[in-house]
Amino acid sequence: MQTNKSKNQTAPLPIQVEAVNQFHQVIESYFDINNLKGINGVLIELVSAVTGPDPRVGKHAPIHIAGTLTDVRNTINLISKAKVLVNEPSFKDYTQNLAYNLQAVGSFDTDHLSDLLYTALDCYIFQEDNFEGATLQFASEITATFKFIYDWLVECDAWLKVSTVNESLNQELVISG
Repeated sequence: MQTNKSKNQTAPLPIQVEAVNQFHQVIESYFDINNLKGINGVLIELVSAVTGPDPRVGKHAPIHIAGTLTDVRNTINLISKAKVLVNEPSFKDYTQNLAYNLQAVGSFDTDHLSDLLYTALDCYIFQEDNFEGATLQFASEITATFKFIYDWLVECDAWLKVSTVNESLNQELVISG
């Protein structure tokens, strides 16, 4: 008769594996389309548009506006999907001992975050001539929020790279074993 003490307590349960796999797929599909350098550039441009117009930049080309809109939508979709997954108890169990802060997205207010991203996008697109920039408080809020998003994406990217390497090593062990 086997007892609970003899079972491997660190082995993920099937429901944990499913939650992690779903999260992995969501993150991987996001990074198939976007990269950290590009997202960082978009977030910087959006913050710049909110804090005040840069006359050296001029009006943005429609292709750049479309690309930025796509990046904003992709980021909002990622955060919305990931938030649901990381708030699952099985995923929380998995991330409990991880060095990566993947569960940070669980505390994001996605509606407020979407409003901030779309407000910044409006400033980026329309660049009104008489716009002098946001208030210091709003500029500070949007900068902190965008930094929080970027930091979380960095954590996800690092975790994705490590988990992909681990998958490759496991497949090699299975093939050679």
